[in-house]
Amino acid sequence: MKRILLLVLALISAVTLTACKGGIDDDKPVVYVTVYPVEFIVQQIAGDVLTVKYVPGASAHVTSVDWNAQEIIDMLNASLLFYVHAGADNYVPNNAELFAGGTVELVDLSQHLTYNLVCFGHDDTDCSETALSEDPHFWLDPVLMFEAAQFIKDKLIATFPEMSDNFNNNFTLLSSALDKLDDD
Repeated sequence: MKRILLLVLALISAVTLTACKGGIDDDKPVVYVTVYPVEFIVQQIAGDVLTVKYVPGASAHVTSVDWNAQEIIDMLNASLLFYVHAGADNYVPNNAELFAGGTVELVDLSQHLTYNLVCFGHDDTDCSETALSEDPHFWLDPVLMFEAAQFIKDKLIATFPEMSDNFNNNFTLLSSALDKLDDD
């Protein structure tokens, strides 16, 4: 009977301690993103010194997301949140008041990049110069992807200056790959 009781107590303790133990990355600063191409850039530049997470429920083409309390707290405690905007992932600026009390800095990439202009209409005759809109899919253009990477690197350095050597070295590798992609 004692053995069973000890085994049960050991299992309860193990489960409790496992549930209380944070993830391996708990000591790393957290950066949130809304789309994969931005996650790719941040991961390439940061390497393993930052934890990159998606905004819960993130999808570039939804206008609202219902976050639970823990998701909001996690995002509030992050360092940065990069979003594309320009007609995509509007749920971030639409909920800016939720982020006001936290440490997270919201970074609207559309304020720092010049997106290509396109006509989203289905009727070619409607595509006059006045019908053009910003295309937030900057990652389809290697030159714009490079500009985004350069901006993100600078933002990461401004936020985490102690990691600037790491960011600069990794950016050099990423920019070489983007240059090759553009050349190809």
